[in-house]
Amino acid sequence: MPYLTLGRMLTGAVILAVLGITGSTILKEEHHESGMFLEPAGGTYGAGEQFEVRIMVRSSVPANVFGGDITFDPDVLAIDGIDYNTSVADLWAVRPWFDNGDGTLNFGGGTTAAGGFTGEAELLRITFRTKALGDANIMLVKPVILKHDGLGTSLSVDTPIDYIFTVEADSVERLKVAESHDQQGVVHVMAERPDPDLNGDGTVDFKDVSVMMVLITTQELRGDLDGNGKVGLGDLSILLDADD
Repeated sequence: MPYLTLGRMLTGAVILAVLGITGSTILKEEHHESGMFLEPAGGTYGAGEQFEVRIMVRSSVPANVFGGDITFDPDVLAIDGIDYNTSVADLWAVRPWFDNGDGTLNFGGGTTAAGGFTGEAELLRITFRTKALGDANIMLVKPVILKHDGLGTSLSVDTPIDYIFTVEADSVERLKVAESHDQQGVVHVMAERPDPDLNGDGTVDFKDVSVMMVLITTQELRGDLDGNGKVGLGDLSILLDADD
């Protein structure tokens, strides 16, 4: 009857221990509090055909701000339109805007709902049109999801992947690139503007937008940046100007 020597037993124990640690590390690395992804994950379409891609968000803990960029091949695809009137985000710090010349779309929205957002739902719906024969990547870049904690804490987000869409026929039309238009707004002149650094970290950025979402809900007046006695969209606008 064969026997294991003590050396072999110890070696086996060390290997098992290393495998256990490695497996535990992998499981921890794969676990994220939130995620942002595209649906569908790919597809094949004909020339001049429209198709929709949905930006989905997921969070296991309350979140209130969602942002990121979409990039795509402008030689093969163009965006016809965006639908961002969803139940997930009722305020948009960066209103979704696309540039078919550069092949980009930028967005940043949040919710003022008490308790923030948990679960999985559609954030945006993008309508693409095919322009030319070939494969085109649609990439979700730098997704950001912030915790609904009044501090603008970043949540860990799943690593984005590339999504491949194929056009099987030649282009039948070219789309006109949408042009942006400047908008004029009301300018508030104040003797002393309250500090827009709402989370006190020394910078004004997306995290302060997350804090503002909470202050709009609670009406805590430290978010009253325009001095009108309440916290609302005007204060969010001032905060965004300070972030420029």
